[in-house]
Parts: sequence; C-alpha cells; structure tokens
Amino acid sequence: MALKFEAPEGSTTTIQMLGGDVVRPPVELDSDMNAVVRVTDPVKQTFKVVTTMDGADDIVKVYYLAGLKLLPNKDK
Repeated sequence: MALKFEAPEGSTTTIQMLGGDVVRPPVELDSDMNAVVRVTDPVKQTFKVVTTMDGADDIVKVYYLAGLKLLPNKDK
C-alpha cells in the first residue's frame, strides 16, 4: 500500500507496522513523505505514524486496516 503524509516543515515523521508475523522498528520518512507498506493481514496489522516537532508534543496516529480487502493476484 502506498501512502503519502503531510507534516509541518522541520518536523520528523516515522511509520511503524504493528501486528503480523514480524516486528519491525519505526522507519523515518524522508522529505518526500511517501511510504510503502506491505499488508498481509489487515485484521491483525495496523500502522503507527509519529510526527515530532521541536518544543511540541508528538502527534501519534494509529491506522487500523480491518476494512481493507486484499484481492488475489491475477498473475498467479
């Protein structure tokens, strides 16, 4: 799944997939603020996005994927 984020200039944003078979550390987004995540089980997986700004509280959002429907790959 390809995602595009927006955050204030000078902030740092990380994304972390939660749930599933493998626990991965947060990944810092670069200046284009694009992320590509692999979703294998939308019922179990979520992702957390944290934006940190100097002198301000972190903005934390957790996105649930339970309504996402994965379609079979037609090439297989």
